[in-house]
Amino acid sequence: MAVGDAYQLKLSGNSNGVTILNIFHYEMVAGSGGGSSQLASGFVLNVLDNIGAVCGSDTTFTDLEVRNLADGTDFAVDAFSVPGARSSTAATTFLAWSFTYNPANINFRAGGKRFGSIAILDVVDNNPTGGMITILNACAIALGNPIVSGGNTYRPRIKRKTPLSDPATYTYINVDNVEFHRISTQGTRKPWIGV
Repeated sequence: MAVGDAYQLKLSGNSNGVTILNIFHYEMVAGSGGGSSQLASGFVLNVLDNIGAVCGSDTTFTDLEVRNLADGTDFAVDAFSVPGARSSTAATTFLAWSFTYNPANINFRAGGKRFGSIAILDVVDNNPTGGMITILNACAIALGNPIVSGGNTYRPRIKRKTPLSDPATYTYINVDNVEFHRISTQGTRKPWIGV
């Protein structure tokens, strides 16, 4: 619970009867105390509704687990029920909205995040409709903005494994911004791709 601590957030839910999981990383850049519980509250208040706003109604987010990677006693679990806001019939289940996490340093690769399901009325010729673009851009801003909660400030990070390190070590790369990229697929839903 100190400046420089890295946090892992696991957002769970279900979509079309399949369990879904999105993992985020943040770093505390200002403040002290509160830690995981403050970050969980801030994420639910400032980010979660924006993610739900782009997902179909067959998706429901159910809980958020936050843990401080530097302090095994600093963790929080928040349970809720946040359904997707898009109410038309879902498009093909493996389609997703793809977001790019642009690093602040060009020496590192961008990160990414995908959210499904996509409502069929939100897509024309494999592109989002005009009104949907506004909602997707708002989600991108929420994903890229720092979270200020309980006097603490947390910034999103890209987690990068240090090449050839044994044991594994990680670097947390500053995120310059997040942008909606395109309609994509969620490859991990394919049974022949690793766990």
